[in-house]
Amino acid sequence: MAQQVVRLNLSASAFPFLSEFSGRGIIVKQSDQNYLPTVTSKEDLDKDVGVPSVLYCHNVIATGQGYQAVGYDKRVIAPPYGAGGIINEIFPIIDTANSRKAYLAFTDLGNVHICVDPYYLWSLVTYDVSFAGKRVTHAHVNGVTYIYVDGVGAYKYNFATYALDSVILTALVAANIKGIAAVQGYLIAWSKDTVAWSSLVDPTDFTPSLSTGAGSGSVQEAKGDIVTCVSHGGGMVIYTNQNAVTAVYSGNTRYPFNFKELSGSGGVSSIDMIAAEANSSAHYVYSSSGLQSVSLISCSTVMPEVTDFLSGALFEDFDESTNTLTQTALTTPLLKRLAHVSDRYLIISYGIYEYTHALIFDTILKRWSKFRLTHIKVFEFQLMTDELVETPRASMAFLTTSGDIYIVNLEPTNAASSGVVIIGKIQLIRQRVCVLDSVEVENVIDEGDFYCSDLYALDGKNFSEKVGYLQTDTRLFRKILFNVTAINHTLLFKGAINLVSLVVSLHVHGRR
Repeated sequence: MAQQVVRLNLSASAFPFLSEFSGRGIIVKQSDQNYLPTVTSKEDLDKDVGVPSVLYCHNVIATGQGYQAVGYDKRVIAPPYGAGGIINEIFPIIDTANSRKAYLAFTDLGNVHICVDPYYLWSLVTYDVSFAGKRVTHAHVNGVTYIYVDGVGAYKYNFATYALDSVILTALVAANIKGIAAVQGYLIAWSKDTVAWSSLVDPTDFTPSLSTGAGSGSVQEAKGDIVTCVSHGGGMVIYTNQNAVTAVYSGNTRYPFNFKELSGSGGVSSIDMIAAEANSSAHYVYSSSGLQSVSLISCSTVMPEVTDFLSGALFEDFDESTNTLTQTALTTPLLKRLAHVSDRYLIISYGIYEYTHALIFDTILKRWSKFRLTHIKVFEFQLMTDELVETPRASMAFLTTSGDIYIVNLEPTNAASSGVVIIGKIQLIRQRVCVLDSVEVENVIDEGDFYCSDLYALDGKNFSEKVGYLQTDTRLFRKILFNVTAINHTLLFKGAINLVSLVVSLHVHGRR
């Protein structure tokens, strides 16, 4: 067979979350039975159809054209005086009357820090030992951001005095309240078994009254303790540790919410398992039933491969110094945390002892990517500038435990970007071994780092590495020569890559 010149696939919707689950690819299809339309599951038609594609990546984002490396720009520097513990919560607070915005952060030891637009430098607000180890929630009602520290009390930030002012929620026992939310103009507060809603006139007034509309009640269809209440379109979802209950806004001030259990819903362990930041049609929730999509009218289990990976016993990473894939057997479940950014990206942070990686699902393109950066939380960083309105993708932020905030740089011309993509397993025909002659890569940033090698396998499974010879190096283009013989070939790319068009040249060799 003469030399075959092939453009590889860079548009698969997914990649195996463990590379060992990648099947052998083939260029010239013959009698393979791995994909037959009449007997293959219709849930994911492009999974392991035999086409060589991505089997591992990190610090890249899937685009409409392929895979692009990302960079991380430090937008906020950690407090120079020290954070006073691990920063584990951050959220925006807004002074609507004066068009001011800031980010408030809490540490596990009780320190509270603030960074104010447009300078975004951390300064200490207060230290309160009663805040230590407590969950903090917030709600924005009638132009005011209210803050609640679990079992301690409510507060609001005073932009004039740079302090947290205590707020009394009338008729509520602070020690019993777990958190707050904002729903349809009401301030919502909940304990482990009761939900209370405020007056529509005064969000701090929870005294039951037919004239103000304030009231409270137990959630009859809740099967466990209430974990959190999350605003959702025309109402809210009440998540317990056993199930989820919807509360649809009725418009009746006497009975403002209609409660109903969501059929098929599972329980959640914490608010970290809910991606509810975006104003989307559904929440993504990691529950006892796996990854689910939750709306006010339905609940469905989605993306079972993600649940299988996150609940599995293996953790995989790539060592860029040795160019090897490593796996760690787990003795405890992976840490997990969900976020939804820019009404587009579902981000699932995970790690063994801390969050070191994040799976990214583009809900518009329906494609998966992966980032690798040690962090405590992913959130939407909203600058009060016109620039962000025009570039919403510039709002994906990673918070570290020390207080550094990194914005993901998605510019394709960013020379400081650095990612890893492994594409395989490439073979011409099943009966013979093949020779990788060359690889042609486009859109390589001239000022950035670039690395390409062949992870060839003599048994079809276990890799050895060969670095090719760079024959052509012109603007945005590289051609690398290899002349490596193996059963199959897997290409490793590192650096400032933007894989849009990837062409390989191969020819057959002897029989296996």
